[in-house]
Amino acid sequence: MRLLVRESVVPWLASQNPEERFASRVFSVFGLSESGLDELLVGVVRPDEARLAFRAAFPRLQARVTVRGAPGDDLEARLDALEERVRERLGHHVYATGDEGMEETVGKLLREHRRTLAVAESCTGGLIGHRITEVPGSSSYFLLGVVTYSNEAKQQLLAVSPQTLSAHGAVSTRTAEEMAAGCVASPAQTWAWRQMAAGPCVASPARTWAWRPPAWLPRRRIWRRNTGQASPAPSASPSRGKNLAAYGPTATPWGPAHATGSRG
Repeated sequence: MRLLVRESVVPWLASQNPEERFASRVFSVFGLSESGLDELLVGVVRPDEARLAFRAAFPRLQARVTVRGAPGDDLEARLDALEERVRERLGHHVYATGDEGMEETVGKLLREHRRTLAVAESCTGGLIGHRITEVPGSSSYFLLGVVTYSNEAKQQLLAVSPQTLSAHGAVSTRTAEEMAAGCVASPAQTWAWRQMAAGPCVASPARTWAWRPPAWLPRRRIWRRNTGQASPAPSASPSRGKNLAAYGPTATPWGPAHATGSRG
């Protein structure tokens, strides 16, 4: 459909009014609602200089600025000036220019910096891993995804402490950190991401809705390699130590570093 519009519909429309030209720029946004995006951009673009429109198609949210002019007008220069104002207002919420998904942007950054990624999910049920692997070439940076929906799975596969689950609940920052740490299962891995729930899927009667941001944990700050005959740290389960030894290039066990760096 996009190819049809670009190669047939747009040229036909342009031929109907050869004295007028249009140019657009799309800003892909994260962390805002459509109404919140609208409110932030109030007054940024005057109606007489450009048209501002919005597109919300889960999980993407975009703002589009369109300018018009006569043949020979420098429309790109006008868009550059408008982009500065849009970015100044939206700040870190803009993650890409153009029709690009978050998974594509993350993949480009991982490739550029030669980093790898693993994902531990709960109530998202594998959706994040699915979106990441929809990007061609994602096998160069995406190592694994783990869906631990139940508390038992979190304990057995990611070595989340039962005390943490009891004291803080499944949807908590502490649990997210332990899941991300447990997901760092390869010596080649550099980042782990644990996604929490964004809806009423917490079993605790004290909570009917809960949300926590994902925990990003760089391996180099969380994990250290045990040398010699050292065993995995006490907090790591036996099955976890076995899995790590099998997953890595050698049989040297890996364990969580205690007091060797701050969590980030």
